[in-house]
Amino acid sequence: MVDLRDDYTVDNGVSPAVDQTAQRLMSVIPAMFRQMKNDSRDDLPPAFCDMGEGQVRILHILSHQDFTMGELAERMHVTAPTVSRTVDNLVARGLVDRHPDANDRRRIWLRLTSEGYSLAGQLELRFRLAMERFLQPLTSDQLALVLAACDTLEGLLAADRITDSKPIVSSTLVRGEESSTNGNRY
Repeated sequence: MVDLRDDYTVDNGVSPAVDQTAQRLMSVIPAMFRQMKNDSRDDLPPAFCDMGEGQVRILHILSHQDFTMGELAERMHVTAPTVSRTVDNLVARGLVDRHPDANDRRRIWLRLTSEGYSLAGQLELRFRLAMERFLQPLTSDQLALVLAACDTLEGLLAADRITDSKPIVSSTLVRGEESSTNGNRY
């Protein structure tokens, strides 16, 4: 058991509990996703094999909602030129289309093509199946703890988005049926 006392702080001014938890999350989450990616590698569509992480992330984001280039860059916490280069590649592959805004032709909306939606759906399904295989060995009590931790982290993300005036997208996946609290495709 780790000592998570809060009666002193570490060098960066946070409690040891916060510091230890941050270190564990930084270690566990990337390793978990690497394992799931490796576990699902044989099941992934061939179009995925030469895609970078940024391209996959953009496919995932755009599969739930259309964005302008600037909005997408802000959401991904990168510069507009970085997103633009990645989107250019996805456009060249026929996965993303650019559409001018009906009211302001200077604004360009990014939208997945039907092929982009198909690939994004395949990727999401494969990763969800890999996540299910990863979680399968856990007991009901352990799964409840994971869910409670997810709820807590999701609350932090929502609070951060509120303070940053970013839209909150909340979804629930129930046996393949998705619902959304904001009306977006999510």
